[in-house]
Amino acid sequence: MTVDAVSEWKHWLLKYKPEASITQHECDQFLCCFEDISGILADTGINDKERVRSVDVMSLLMLKIYQVLKKGKNSGNDKPNEFEMTVKEIMFSIDQGIFLFHYVIDFWTDNTVSMEIPLRNMFEKLLQLMNHLYGSTLMETVLYGWVETVLSLQENMKVQYYLLDIFSGQIDLYVILRLKPNFVETCLSLVWAETLCTQVGKCLSNVLLNWYKYHFDESSIEQWLLLWKPLCCHYLNDAKYTKKIQLYVLSNVFKQLPESFGIFIREHEGFSNTLLLSLLKIGQELAIEEEPFHDEKYISLEDVRCLLQQDQYKLPTFELLTYSNKRSKQIQPYIYDIIRENITIFFVDYNLQTRNYFHSSLKSFINRVRDSAYSLNRDACKLKQKGKFPEEQLYKRRHVEIARDFMAWLVKFSKSQMAPGSQYQRRSLAYQIVTTLLISGLDSSVPEEFLDSKQRMIYPFNIALFDETFIRILVDDLTNNYDDIREHSLRLLSIGFQTKKKEAQNIDESALFHLASDLLLSYKSSDGGAKILEFVFTISKKKMEHLNELLILLQNLLNRASSDLIGNISYPVSGIFTAFALVIKTIDDKECTEELLQNLIDAAILNWDTVKEIVCHDSPEGNLPLKYLNCGIPDQVITSYAFRSIKESSTMLKTLLACKPLTGDQIEGCGSLLLDQLSNIRHSGAFQSVFPTYMELCQRAQKTFPDVLQKWLEASVSSLRTKSQYITRRSGGLPFMISAILSSEIIPERPWLRWTFGQLFEIATVPVMQHEEKLDLPQVHAFNCIKSIFNEPKLSSYSAPYVQSTLELCLQNFTSPAWTMRNCSVMLFTALQNRLFGKLGKTMSARLFFTRFKGIREVLLESLKNSINSTSLPSVVENERDGYNLRKTAQYNVESIFLIFTILGRLKPTLSYDGLKEFESEIVKGLECCNWKIRELAARIFASLVQNPKERILELLSEIKNVPSCQDKTHGYLLAIKETLRIYVGKTSSLLVTDVSSLLIASHGRFLSNVSCYVNAKQYAEIIELLLSSGSMDGKEKKSILVLLGNVFINENSSYVIDGSKQLFLAVVTRILLNFENQEYITDIAELALRSEYFEVQLSALHCLKQSKILTVEYAALGSILIDILKDPNQWCAVKADTLTVLRMANIKVKTFKYLDLASDKSEMLQSSLLENISVFENVPESVFWELIDSNISDESPDHLRLSATQCLMHSYRSAPDDKILFRIYQQLFDDSSDVRLMTARFINEHVLQVVEKNLNSSPYSTSLRCAEMLPQIFRSDDISLTLIQLLEQLYEGFMISNVNSSAENELFDVEKDNQYRNELQLGTQTIAMLKGLGHLPISIQLKKVKQNLSDVVSGLKAEDRDGFFKWGSNPEIFNKLSLQRKLLQSFGEDLSEIDAKLELLNCHPLIFEI
Repeated sequence: MTVDAVSEWKHWLLKYKPEASITQHECDQFLCCFEDISGILADTGINDKERVRSVDVMSLLMLKIYQVLKKGKNSGNDKPNEFEMTVKEIMFSIDQGIFLFHYVIDFWTDNTVSMEIPLRNMFEKLLQLMNHLYGSTLMETVLYGWVETVLSLQENMKVQYYLLDIFSGQIDLYVILRLKPNFVETCLSLVWAETLCTQVGKCLSNVLLNWYKYHFDESSIEQWLLLWKPLCCHYLNDAKYTKKIQLYVLSNVFKQLPESFGIFIREHEGFSNTLLLSLLKIGQELAIEEEPFHDEKYISLEDVRCLLQQDQYKLPTFELLTYSNKRSKQIQPYIYDIIRENITIFFVDYNLQTRNYFHSSLKSFINRVRDSAYSLNRDACKLKQKGKFPEEQLYKRRHVEIARDFMAWLVKFSKSQMAPGSQYQRRSLAYQIVTTLLISGLDSSVPEEFLDSKQRMIYPFNIALFDETFIRILVDDLTNNYDDIREHSLRLLSIGFQTKKKEAQNIDESALFHLASDLLLSYKSSDGGAKILEFVFTISKKKMEHLNELLILLQNLLNRASSDLIGNISYPVSGIFTAFALVIKTIDDKECTEELLQNLIDAAILNWDTVKEIVCHDSPEGNLPLKYLNCGIPDQVITSYAFRSIKESSTMLKTLLACKPLTGDQIEGCGSLLLDQLSNIRHSGAFQSVFPTYMELCQRAQKTFPDVLQKWLEASVSSLRTKSQYITRRSGGLPFMISAILSSEIIPERPWLRWTFGQLFEIATVPVMQHEEKLDLPQVHAFNCIKSIFNEPKLSSYSAPYVQSTLELCLQNFTSPAWTMRNCSVMLFTALQNRLFGKLGKTMSARLFFTRFKGIREVLLESLKNSINSTSLPSVVENERDGYNLRKTAQYNVESIFLIFTILGRLKPTLSYDGLKEFESEIVKGLECCNWKIRELAARIFASLVQNPKERILELLSEIKNVPSCQDKTHGYLLAIKETLRIYVGKTSSLLVTDVSSLLIASHGRFLSNVSCYVNAKQYAEIIELLLSSGSMDGKEKKSILVLLGNVFINENSSYVIDGSKQLFLAVVTRILLNFENQEYITDIAELALRSEYFEVQLSALHCLKQSKILTVEYAALGSILIDILKDPNQWCAVKADTLTVLRMANIKVKTFKYLDLASDKSEMLQSSLLENISVFENVPESVFWELIDSNISDESPDHLRLSATQCLMHSYRSAPDDKILFRIYQQLFDDSSDVRLMTARFINEHVLQVVEKNLNSSPYSTSLRCAEMLPQIFRSDDISLTLIQLLEQLYEGFMISNVNSSAENELFDVEKDNQYRNELQLGTQTIAMLKGLGHLPISIQLKKVKQNLSDVVSGLKAEDRDGFFKWGSNPEIFNKLSLQRKLLQSFGEDLSEIDAKLELLNCHPLIFEI
């Protein structure tokens, strides 16, 4: 039967229209079609494509027959007619149905999705037809037989779960429990697999629902849950399975049977917080339980608050708290209160992903507040119109008012997070939230075009966003150091100016323009000046006037710089180019005359001519040309002038090319400039800044004159063959230029790309001679060009056909005798690997990988075989030269093996796929390689790819035990066993572990008796440690192996030899003995280890002692040994550092040895440990203590020293509680290091505040709030108030108000604070709260002093000192100090009316009065 016949039958069936009656001819046609298609399906010689088409036609045939029979039955003819009998007896008999059932099973196995879908359709049509022909009673018998067959299949066959899923809708499947009692566990254990999760999860959920349907009801639902809930909970607590079970099993079960949700989750004590939150979220999304916390139904509000205050759970908890399927439903008032209390925890989070996720959740909640308020107000209005239920009206309007109060608070709070000096993470999130509030329609003055149009209801209230405070914040932020903040402020200001609010209009355009022009001439503030100009051009009606003034300024500065660069180096032009790049977008194309555009292009060319020699200088040391040496200007200033001006002028050209009507000559002029720059620039940053503009040029040229682009491409590729240019430019510039041209190609067939690859492959495959090693090789540049093409995202899909040939090219050159070729091959291979898998160590299914990139498997396998075989050198060589060459060849092949193993390591084994089988034997050979690193890598690959760990581990163990082998082979096998066990211990059967333990103990003589190789003995010991840690060994085996290791330790530790591998082996043995030996022997073992002459043994013992539960009295027995270690001048500093920690943990005081005796040691490790454990020394003066703390805990100190200083404070507080120490610990909640903050928060919660266990992991911010409330009750001394006041004075004293423009200092960069986390306003506010919480203290003198100083500062200001945009009120230091002084005075009831009146007259920043 031919393919044409299948097509003909398909055509006939598609044309056939079923009727109630059927002619004999049509009956014969159906029969002929069936016979033909059946014959094709039975033919084992057809290919997959023909089989798919035949299965499709069979499905269509069954559908048409069913439709004919159905119509005949519907016409009232219940008796079987001749056609129906033909169908039952000849075409689709029971036997034929069984044949097709087995056909589906046979051809589903090891096939791709292209075969699965047709087989699925055919089987569904078969069941539909047979149910109609034979009725439910007979089909039930048939289906039960099929169920038995299906359950006998291999567990990893997807077809099994598809068929059971189909059967679940046809018959009672409770029989599965009898035929396969472990069915539920099997499904749950397989749901993690990417290839099976969907089908297995759907099958399991539908089978469970099937059991409920036939055998259970609401009264017995708990018994139904007992069949599967315990197993499900077991797997849910394993992160590997959690998400897949929730997504594919539980969601479907709860959706179909909502009443099961409450019973399933009711007893959740064994659930982790993560699991509980995710399950409750499922209930919310399915609308089963929208508010699981209301009336503490499933989780209490107190628990919600606790989880919201912990960084690990705050996002899912916030989503749980704020989510609702019904957005118009009333929101519980306590939800607003919880958000108010805890929202700041998201603003202090460094993690961008966390902030974005929170913003997304809050955005949904804002929309919910709007919709809920709208609904409540609508209902209240309807009731009022009808004159009904006045109390309900009041209730609804009260809730609308509650919603309004919350939104007003959110607006005010967001503005407070934008205060001058506020950290980036706070300001960035606040801008996102304010933007969301704006587009939600909260401010009715915002034009409709800026609002979100998706299902938007109208707020029943209005809250103005663009008040005086907000406008001040936005304008000031135009000069913010972060580009995204500047963009946010510009966008919101542009919207504000269209609201027609007087606050938005009260801006002096001319003053802003001149201020921006001044800022442009500063290296540090030019970006802010450019952004101000962009704003001015957005609102101005005098754009061309401003533009011409700016152009004249640029031309004057460039002309002066071209004649005397050094004399004009203090007037950088980069800021003006930045401004043009921004403002030119606001100019209408009609006003962008050809002359204007040409002037801008000429300015970029003139700038290039001025600074060209600076960035093109070929000095290997990075020195400037001789003419700039000893000129009195720092090199970095000259380089910065050149680099920035090139970068910003290039950005301006990019803007012109992207959106302005340039002539052909102007585009060519830009091209000539960019080609000149890319061909000559040696400065990496300058080159990277020009390249994006060149890409834009290529895109523009592609539309206007593609022939020129083709010439550039051909010239660039041809230049690879010559040696007239610098090697750095040819490999640093041309690859980018070529990939940019290819990216712009728009013809779908990509002929330029095909031609380029052909040329590059031709160049790259030219053999390299040995004498060419140091020459400028065209092959190297060809490799780099190919790498650049694969790195270009726009060419990703188009470069796929060249993957295999490129990989072959790499593999061929991994063994090149020329280092340059091997090096560029490795770099190309890395780019290719990133192209195949993506970056950041992503993996891919082996089946998917080899299916997507056909031919790679064979190439990798062949190369791996050749490389593995080549690494084994012959034992005898004829002469020394031959031996040298063989060794070099082997070394090159080692590099090849590494790279191939790297690819294999990123493949995940796929169930029922054996394409990796052939690699296993080569990987085992890699385990026997003489190169240690190859063995290590081969062991990791072996562990990740092995599909039958039990058999393979036992094979390796048997090989080690029974077959004499070299030490390299033994080492490789042990590494593989260790890596495999590390993955599978706890997941494999107990039989495997038992067998491994037995074989290992039986082999102890080979490794522990008269140790001949300490490296292998160490690996053996580490495997023993792994098994002991997992609890896999029984008591007898454990005792036996510990006795053996103890004897080995005593023998080997008795004499000292210089042998690093022996040291490491003994360190592992020490660790095993101290961790697993009986308690009664621990002290003796520790004493032996600490007295050892091997420092690794001492370190191992000390590490164990730091983590062990040895009683204090037993520690005391080791005290003299530990102190002797400190006294030993020859002892290594690392050993002394750990010794100090153990002494502190054991509470042993050092009396005969002074702190200063160790303080002279210059080791950072020892100094850090000494600082942390200073409490072990008696009689350390308090002045020395605080000097150490202050010098090491400051923001300028390295993280590890601040961490040690914080730990020192903690240890000191625990040994002798002190208020001053406690307050210093509290301040560490604001440290820049998250490690310090988290450690401090945990300590305070556990040892100071002594909170309940669920609050121990509260975030540092939440802990600081708790401290502000509770520490005043914990402080014991009245003197602590002086300490609090001292901190406040550090925060608010020493400021002068003036309008000196800090940007006048022409520095290159702003200096960032060492602490990017601490918010001084927050710290000061909490300190004031503590001071107030201490009660009535005699601080009136301090208050009077603060008030007098503040009054003097304000009174001394004159009219010209008025505040305004970018003036003293915008200075973070002045703003913070002024705000804290006001807050301190306010908190203690001081009258500020007179001071505030003066500040208002001076137009002080309005936010000062609001926070």
